This record gives sequence, structure tokens and C-alpha cells, in this order.
Amino acid sequence: MFRPFRSLPIVLALFALVGGVAFTAGCGPTEKPTADKKDDHGDHDHDDHDHEGHDHGHDHGPAGPHGGHTESFDQPGYAFEWIHEDDKQLVRIVILDEAKKEAVKVAAESVTITCDKGREPQTFTLPAVEADADGKASEFRLEDGQLIVALQMGVNVKVSIDGAEFTKTLEPHDHQH
Repeated sequence: MFRPFRSLPIVLALFALVGGVAFTAGCGPTEKPTADKKDDHGDHDHDDHDHEGHDHGHDHGPAGPHGGHTESFDQPGYAFEWIHEDDKQLVRIVILDEAKKEAVKVAAESVTITCDKGREPQTFTLPAVEADADGKASEFRLEDGQLIVALQMGVNVKVSIDGAEFTKTLEPHDHQH
């Protein structure tokens, strides 16, 4: 015969056990890396490998030809690689072919990066580097510590190529490389 009050402690113990296991299984580390505590990868440096297949909580595509993060624009035709050298406060954007394999020279004077997070919206203009005689360049760069911070919060990238606007939103990027 079933006696509800005798089995109540057993039922409560089972709920506590299942709840505790579910709670601890779903929780990961909550500590974010700081400037003086980088991602711990055991016996290798983060800079010594490509990023493909290595999960850091966000996907920034396979490593590009210059070792940076690759992204496709929302519009077909071109992709780009973004490289951030935090110690130099330098951000580089390299326009790539759609396959993300080769740098492509385009007729663009600059790449614009905007960040609408934080206290005030910010706009950063990365001028073309080493444009050829036709005014075409594949690389755009800017040294600005505030741009490094903006990348951590998420930004929008925009470039006009041959009268067409190419855009991409980059999600927050909050760990050091």
C-alpha cells in the first residue's frame, strides 16, 4: 500500500539531487579574463595557433591569410579579415575575396567602424594603406585604444566598394589575443 507521507522524504531527496546535478552541469566558469590574466591554454600560447575549431564562446571564423579573424559581409562579393594588435592599439581590416583566401584591392578610401554601445556612439575611420596608382588598396588601419575597447562591445563595419555598400555586425569580442 502506498503511503504518501513516508515517501515524501525520498521524493524531496531525489528532487534535490537532480536539481543539484542540473545546476552544476549547466554552470561554467563565470570569471572573465582580465588584462593581466589571459585565456589559459595549458602548454601553448593563444597566438601560436589558428582559431578554427577552437571555441572561446564566440565564433570569429577561420584564421585569415594574415592570422586575423575572418568574416563575410552581409552582401555577397567580398569578405574581410580583422586583426587587432592590442599592445599597439592597432586595428587592421583587410578586404578578401569571397572565399576568404586572398587579399583584394578595392577602390575605397576608408572603412568605417561604428559602435553604438557605451555612453556615446563612436565612429572610427580606418584609412586605406599603401593604395596603388589607381587608388585601390586592400588594407585599412587605425591606431586607437578606444577602437580596441569598442571591438570588445560589438561594432558595425562598413565599406563602399564601386558604389555598393558592404556591411557586417561584429559581436562583442571580450578576450585578449
